Amino acid sequence: MFSKKNLVSSVLAIGLVVGSSGVAYAASDEHSHDGHGSGDVELTLNAGKKWPGDDSLRKAMGEIRTVMASRLIEIHENRLPAKEYKILAQSVQGQIDYMVENCKLPVAEDEQLHIVLNPIIEGIEAMEEGANPRSGAVKIVKAHNAYGKYFNHPGWKPLGKNH
Repeated sequence: MFSKKNLVSSVLAIGLVVGSSGVAYAASDEHSHDGHGSGDVELTLNAGKKWPGDDSLRKAMGEIRTVMASRLIEIHENRLPAKEYKILAQSVQGQIDYMVENCKLPVAEDEQLHIVLNPIIEGIEAMEEGANPRSGAVKIVKAHNAYGKYFNHPGWKPLGKNH
């Protein structure tokens, strides 16, 4: 039986496989989460400007920032207990689920978003597995900071030592 997290991760993984196989996307305003990402696509601006995003994206990324910032000093100093990484992972996963459920972005923008989300999902998995949860948190922080460079998010601040 699949959990909600496993289902979302599976849909994203399927999208990566489909996207990297060279399948072309239909030009339409509607899309599904069955075909995201591409191994050959890299994070880029939208004709030199940040991607506009939408309210649900900004809400979820803001929540991810809040959750990660609340434990950033302990992560940075490598003193956050393993069980706390798992709690962080659950919180971040909840925001990923919210984004996926509420995604209404045009295909090109959505593909760019998934370039940001993929390392966040990898970070969640690393934090849950416990072998090196700190590396997972670092992945999430780096991906979150990349998001702010490529997506319009008024008031956005990168995560760092002075969070």
